[in-house]
Amino acid sequence: MPKIKLNLSNLSIPQKVSKAQQIVAALTAHGSFTAPSPSLATITGAANDLNTAFGEAQTARQTAKEKTSVQNQKEDALTALLNQIAAYVRV
Repeated sequence: MPKIKLNLSNLSIPQKVSKAQQIVAALTAHGSFTAPSPSLATITGAANDLNTAFGEAQTARQTAKEKTSVQNQKEDALTALLNQIAAYVRV
């Protein structure tokens, strides 16, 4: 029997989760696979865990962007104040 090629290496995380869901649905609908190993519940759980982690990572990236923007604004404010004090001292 030929080996099944999943081509997972080029898939994004959402695509991998979707692929896992499709495989679970197909095996569930097919009566010949009554006791797959790993179990379909294990695959479903892993897909759900990955999907949750992906969402959390996306949220963390957005939060980091927002915090970096605030940091840059605060840096600009301090730079402006230091330039003002330098101009004052020169006078």
